[in-house]
Amino acid sequence: MSICVSRSTSRVFFIIAALSVFSAIQPVWAEGSKLAVVDMDVAINTSEPGKKLLEPLNKLMDQKNEEGKKLRKGLTDLRAKAEKEAPVSTEKQMAALQRQFDDKLNELRQFEADANQEIGQKRRDTVAKFMEQLQPIMRAIGKEGDYAMITRRLGGELLYIDDKTDITAQVVQRLNGGAKVSK
Repeated sequence: MSICVSRSTSRVFFIIAALSVFSAIQPVWAEGSKLAVVDMDVAINTSEPGKKLLEPLNKLMDQKNEEGKKLRKGLTDLRAKAEKEAPVSTEKQMAALQRQFDDKLNELRQFEADANQEIGQKRRDTVAKFMEQLQPIMRAIGKEGDYAMITRRLGGELLYIDDKTDITAQVVQRLNGGAKVSK
Protein backbone atom coordinates (compact mmCIF):
# COMPACT_ATOMS: atom_id res chain seq x y z
CA MET A 1 0.00 0.00 0.00
CA SER A 2 1.45 3.37 -0.99
CA ILE A 3 0.45 6.68 0.48
CA CYS A 4 0.36 9.76 -1.75
CA VAL A 5 0.92 12.99 0.17
CA SER A 6 0.35 16.29 -1.58
CA ARG A 7 2.73 19.19 -1.16
CA SER A 8 0.19 21.18 0.85
CA THR A 9 -0.45 18.16 3.10
CA SER A 10 3.27 17.74 3.70
CA ARG A 11 3.48 21.46 4.62
CA VAL A 12 0.70 20.98 7.17
CA PHE A 13 2.58 17.99 8.64
CA PHE A 14 5.75 20.13 8.78
CA ILE A 15 3.95 22.98 10.54
CA ILE A 16 2.37 20.59 13.04
CA ALA A 17 5.77 19.02 13.70
CA ALA A 18 7.37 22.46 14.12
CA LEU A 19 4.62 23.55 16.50
CA SER A 20 5.09 20.33 18.47
CA VAL A 21 8.80 21.04 18.79
CA PHE A 22 8.14 24.63 19.86
CA SER A 23 5.51 23.54 22.39
CA ALA A 24 7.95 20.96 23.79
CA ILE A 25 10.59 23.64 24.34
CA GLN A 26 8.19 26.39 25.36
CA PRO A 27 9.46 26.69 28.93
CA VAL A 28 12.90 27.56 27.57
CA TRP A 29 11.48 29.62 24.69
CA ALA A 30 9.22 31.70 26.93
CA GLU A 31 12.16 32.94 29.02
CA GLY A 32 12.90 35.97 26.87
CA SER A 33 13.85 34.35 23.57
CA LYS A 34 12.85 36.50 20.62
CA LEU A 35 11.70 35.48 17.17
CA ALA A 36 11.62 37.71 14.09
CA VAL A 37 10.39 37.29 10.54
CA VAL A 38 11.47 38.86 7.25
CA ASP A 39 9.35 39.04 4.11
CA MET A 40 11.96 38.07 1.52
CA ASP A 41 9.81 39.16 -1.43
CA VAL A 42 9.51 42.66 0.01
CA ALA A 43 13.22 42.75 0.90
CA ILE A 44 14.42 41.77 -2.58
CA ASN A 45 11.86 43.89 -4.45
CA THR A 46 12.22 47.09 -2.45
CA SER A 47 15.88 47.23 -1.45
CA GLU A 48 18.38 48.86 -3.79
CA PRO A 49 20.70 45.80 -3.87
CA GLY A 50 17.68 43.56 -4.52
CA LYS A 51 16.42 45.77 -7.35
CA LYS A 52 19.90 45.78 -8.89
CA LEU A 53 20.10 41.98 -8.71
CA LEU A 54 16.63 41.68 -10.25
CA GLU A 55 17.49 43.83 -13.31
CA PRO A 56 19.09 41.00 -15.37
CA LEU A 57 16.25 38.64 -14.42
CA ASN A 58 13.61 41.18 -15.44
CA LYS A 59 15.48 41.85 -18.68
CA LEU A 60 15.59 38.12 -19.45
CA MET A 61 11.88 37.78 -18.69
CA ASP A 62 11.06 40.72 -20.98
CA GLN A 63 13.22 39.24 -23.74
CA LYS A 64 11.59 35.81 -23.46
CA ASN A 65 8.17 37.43 -23.39
CA GLU A 66 8.90 39.29 -26.64
CA GLU A 67 10.25 36.13 -28.30
CA GLY A 68 7.14 34.26 -27.18
CA LYS A 69 4.89 36.99 -28.60
CA LYS A 70 6.60 36.64 -31.99
CA LEU A 71 6.14 32.88 -31.99
CA ARG A 72 2.46 33.21 -30.99
CA LYS A 73 1.94 35.83 -33.71
CA GLY A 74 3.44 33.39 -36.23
CA LEU A 75 0.85 30.81 -35.14
CA THR A 76 -1.98 33.34 -35.37
CA ASP A 77 -0.84 34.43 -38.83
CA LEU A 78 -0.59 30.83 -40.01
CA ARG A 79 -4.08 30.06 -38.70
CA ALA A 80 -5.47 33.15 -40.48
CA LYS A 81 -3.73 32.07 -43.69
CA ALA A 82 -5.22 28.58 -43.42
CA GLU A 83 -8.72 29.98 -42.84
CA LYS A 84 -8.36 32.36 -45.77
CA GLU A 85 -7.02 29.70 -48.16
CA ALA A 86 -9.25 26.86 -46.99
CA PRO A 87 -12.03 27.42 -49.56
CA VAL A 88 -9.60 27.32 -52.53
CA SER A 89 -6.97 24.86 -51.23
CA THR A 90 -6.65 21.19 -51.95
CA GLU A 91 -6.63 18.62 -49.19
CA LYS A 92 -2.89 18.20 -49.71
CA GLN A 93 -2.29 21.95 -49.31
CA MET A 94 -4.40 22.05 -46.16
CA ALA A 95 -2.50 19.07 -44.74
CA ALA A 96 0.78 20.90 -45.42
CA LEU A 97 -0.53 24.00 -43.62
CA GLN A 98 -1.66 21.82 -40.71
CA ARG A 99 1.85 20.29 -40.47
CA GLN A 100 3.35 23.80 -40.50
CA PHE A 101 0.95 24.84 -37.76
CA ASP A 102 1.77 21.74 -35.69
CA ASP A 103 5.50 22.37 -36.13
CA LYS A 104 5.15 26.00 -35.03
CA LEU A 105 3.00 24.96 -32.09
CA ASN A 106 5.63 22.42 -30.99
CA GLU A 107 8.31 25.08 -31.43
CA LEU A 108 6.31 27.45 -29.19
CA ARG A 109 5.79 24.77 -26.53
CA GLN A 110 9.49 23.88 -26.52
CA PHE A 111 10.43 27.56 -26.36
CA GLU A 112 8.10 28.10 -23.38
CA ALA A 113 9.51 25.08 -21.55
CA ASP A 114 13.10 26.20 -22.19
CA ALA A 115 12.32 29.81 -21.25
CA ASN A 116 10.63 28.75 -18.00
CA GLN A 117 13.61 26.59 -17.11
CA GLU A 118 16.10 29.36 -17.93
CA ILE A 119 14.11 31.98 -16.01
CA GLY A 120 13.70 29.62 -13.06
CA GLN A 121 17.45 29.02 -12.90
CA LYS A 122 18.17 32.74 -13.20
CA ARG A 123 15.67 33.42 -10.39
CA ARG A 124 17.33 30.80 -8.15
CA ASP A 125 20.77 32.29 -8.89
CA THR A 126 19.49 35.80 -8.16
CA VAL A 127 17.95 34.77 -4.83
CA ALA A 128 21.17 32.94 -3.88
CA LYS A 129 23.23 36.10 -4.58
CA PHE A 130 20.75 38.17 -2.58
CA MET A 131 20.95 35.72 0.33
CA GLU A 132 24.76 36.03 0.30
CA GLN A 133 24.42 39.81 0.67
CA LEU A 134 21.73 39.41 3.28
CA GLN A 135 23.50 36.96 5.61
CA PRO A 136 25.88 39.43 7.31
CA ILE A 137 23.03 41.89 7.82
CA MET A 138 20.79 39.20 9.29
CA ARG A 139 23.57 38.08 11.65
CA ALA A 140 24.14 41.67 12.80
CA ILE A 141 20.43 42.36 13.32
CA GLY A 142 20.07 39.02 15.11
CA LYS A 143 22.90 39.80 17.52
CA GLU A 144 21.88 43.44 18.04
CA GLY A 145 18.24 42.54 18.63
CA ASP A 146 19.10 39.48 20.72
CA TYR A 147 16.94 37.27 18.49
CA ALA A 148 17.02 33.52 19.02
CA MET A 149 15.73 33.02 15.50
CA ILE A 150 15.00 35.03 12.35
CA THR A 151 12.96 33.23 9.73
CA ARG A 152 11.32 33.98 6.40
CA ARG A 153 7.77 35.22 6.44
CA LEU A 154 5.96 32.74 4.24
CA GLY A 155 2.58 33.83 2.96
CA GLY A 156 -0.08 31.53 4.33
CA GLU A 157 2.36 29.07 5.91
CA LEU A 158 1.95 30.23 9.49
CA LEU A 159 -1.41 30.60 11.14
CA TYR A 160 -0.48 33.76 13.02
CA ILE A 161 2.42 36.18 13.04
CA ASP A 162 2.46 39.23 15.28
CA ASP A 163 3.43 42.23 13.14
CA LYS A 164 5.84 43.31 15.90
CA THR A 165 8.05 40.35 14.93
CA ASP A 166 8.34 41.51 11.28
CA ILE A 167 11.72 43.20 10.84
CA THR A 168 11.54 43.49 7.03
CA ALA A 169 11.69 47.31 7.04
CA GLN A 170 14.79 47.21 9.25
CA VAL A 171 16.44 44.68 6.90
CA VAL A 172 15.63 46.78 3.81
CA GLN A 173 16.96 49.87 5.58
CA ARG A 174 20.26 48.11 6.26
CA LEU A 175 20.44 46.80 2.70
CA ASN A 176 19.96 50.35 1.44
CA GLY A 177 22.87 51.56 3.54
CA GLY A 178 20.93 52.82 6.49
CA ALA A 179 18.36 55.01 4.73
CA LYS A 180 14.90 54.93 6.34
CA VAL A 181 12.21 53.09 4.41
CA SER A 182 8.47 53.08 4.95
CA LYS A 183 6.90 49.82 6.02
